Amino acid sequence: MNIKLLIFILSILNKLCIGARYECNYNEVSCGCGISNVELNPLRIIGGEEAISYSWPMIVSLRNNRQLEKKHYCSGSIINKYFILTAAQCVINMGSPSNILTATAIHNRTDIDAIEHSVKNIFIHPNYTGHKDGFKNDIALLELDIPLDIDENSFHAKTCLSEINISINVTNYPSNGARLIVIGYGSKENDHNNLSNNLQQTELFTIDNNDSICRRSFIDPEKQICTGIYQGGKGTCRGGPVLQWIGNRWEQIGIVSYTRCGIFEYPSIYTRLAYYNDWINSIINKHNVSLNITVVQKPQMTYDCNKSKVPCGCGYKNVNICQSRIIGGEGAVQHSWSIIVSLRMDCSGNNKGVTHCCGGTILTESYILTAAHCVDNSLISNITVVAGIHNRVQINQTIRTVDRIIAHPNYTGPFHGLRNDIALLHLSEPLDFDTSPFIARTCLPHRINSSANLLEYPSNGTNLIVIDIIE
Repeated sequence: MNIKLLIFILSILNKLCIGARYECNYNEVSCGCGISNVELNPLRIIGGEEAISYSWPMIVSLRNNRQLEKKHYCSGSIINKYFILTAAQCVINMGSPSNILTATAIHNRTDIDAIEHSVKNIFIHPNYTGHKDGFKNDIALLELDIPLDIDENSFHAKTCLSEINISINVTNYPSNGARLIVIGYGSKENDHNNLSNNLQQTELFTIDNNDSICRRSFIDPEKQICTGIYQGGKGTCRGGPVLQWIGNRWEQIGIVSYTRCGIFEYPSIYTRLAYYNDWINSIINKHNVSLNITVVQKPQMTYDCNKSKVPCGCGYKNVNICQSRIIGGEGAVQHSWSIIVSLRMDCSGNNKGVTHCCGGTILTESYILTAAHCVDNSLISNITVVAGIHNRVQINQTIRTVDRIIAHPNYTGPFHGLRNDIALLHLSEPLDFDTSPFIARTCLPHRINSSANLLEYPSNGTNLIVIDIIE
């Protein structure tokens, strides 16, 4: 082989193996950050991989104090110095709180330097009933007998929780297709008796609540999250945290509830934490320690954009973003995102009527860009595109039907990781940009020819905005 070609191939492989590195400054945020940065190897994250030591310092190992060996049996996360968050199923049958030990500041679950604490009180959600009710309300808090030393021990960190709660539609948080990380001491090759000694991390994604694979697997989409892993492998089972990256730290959005522990083509169901913020606060407020949902207060950002001077990516009004609220989402300025469309069809497939199912963007006057899973198995005649709206029920709408669906030929579907999840919809009648000020084209990035450069666009830490019509 030509030596220059070999060097080139090796350089590409080296860049691929570096993977994603999430820069997190432990000294600048109050939660969701470790002394080591999280790294995800794209060649190994399929099926899970060992985490960087102490990159997830909010992890807790729950140990059975009734056993001589005090074996690990569940995971949890540090809410604050007094409380540990876990699944109700992990503690419902443990009897006395003294039967549970927590181990923190560890990477290897057998580490002799683990910091162990006894549990003083167990708080199980009052509506938890276990398997017979589909593991709804699978959440519990453990109160420690002695507070954790979080401020002085850099191997400890509090987990962050989202600032949204049940006063809004929590089923949209996290959004469909969101990339998540679940951590814990998972089983190897689906052998529940052969747990990993070192902390494992697995990448997964949320699946639409209306997807058939989810509808047959969970009970309550408001309280539970349906997810899939990117392709079989290890699972991190029971009680462990499920997290997403929010720009400068990790936010816990779920608790591992019930799962086939990495078995391919089976979804995992997690407790949706946004629903339980009020309940958690009601327990921990006795110590006057609030949830870690504080957001750095910044002034509102206005993005000036003159629609008459650019061909795309500009709305009828300027975009305003209140950075102190964007973690949980906020209402957009009316018609500031003129590129958005609502896709209407029979979402459930049960002939219950046409409703908003997915979002999309205007690519040209004749084409709409959306996700392939939004229109997979849908009849063309059943799809309606609605543009020029801010509220999905407003009267003045630009409505078009679809005469062609062009899904990516290599789209894999939910069972195979939703890869190449992209589609184009051809409109039966073109949109008129000249007569409607409330519609606009979206801009696409310039062509990137190098596979190495593709992995770097957008770069890690880039601030992004997700838009959708949810009410």
